[in-house]
Amino acid sequence: MKWALLALALLAGPAFASPQLTVTCDDEGEASCDREALTARMAREHGQVATFLGLTADRPIAIHVGSMWRGRPVEVAQAWPELARIVIPTRILARGIAPTAHELTHVLAGRGAGNMLTKGLAVLTHARFGEQPAFPNFGRTLDHALALALAAVPALEGPPTLARISGWIDGIDDFQHRRLGYLLAGLFCEHLLLDRLEGDRGRFLRLYKSGDYETMLGEPADIAFARWWAKRAA
Repeated sequence: MKWALLALALLAGPAFASPQLTVTCDDEGEASCDREALTARMAREHGQVATFLGLTADRPIAIHVGSMWRGRPVEVAQAWPELARIVIPTRILARGIAPTAHELTHVLAGRGAGNMLTKGLAVLTHARFGEQPAFPNFGRTLDHALALALAAVPALEGPPTLARISGWIDGIDDFQHRRLGYLLAGLFCEHLLLDRLEGDRGRFLRLYKSGDYETMLGEPADIAFARWWAKRAA
């Protein structure tokens, strides 16, 4: 086992590290992977996201750039909070659209109670602190990106629901609705944090982990979302 791990480390290439982050790249990613620059950028984003949320990592975060991870193709950037691990596909980094602040948020905050909170918080933080444009808003404000996303899909049959949005987020083969789901989640999390909870990060994170809307907001999640959507659509 030790020798297998050593071989994997050698194949990944040398690491560049900061006190919070370690970046490695596989052979295919070397041409587009400036480890020093990527580490510096992600360290800046890490500091901003951690300050915004009032969170700190309990161990260094390992970032790997490559087209394969654990024998499987890497299609999209992914984070494993329990491992403090982020994997970024080479092609996304090469195009300059890696959602690095998004994935750092997943590691710092862990998994929330459902797609709406987990993905929404990460969309919100990358929109604020990500230094490169990335899915789902690609550098636009979330409001502007939402308007474009709504125009790109057939007219909605009635107001969206949390269950429907969660399905869109999981629908990796339907890019347009998936993007719409992520944007709605990001904007709803912004509303929850800044409007309903008046910027109280601690209360928001309790809601994020528990999903207990009734205790934190005084009403069920579906009603909170429906009221927000109706106000936006008015």
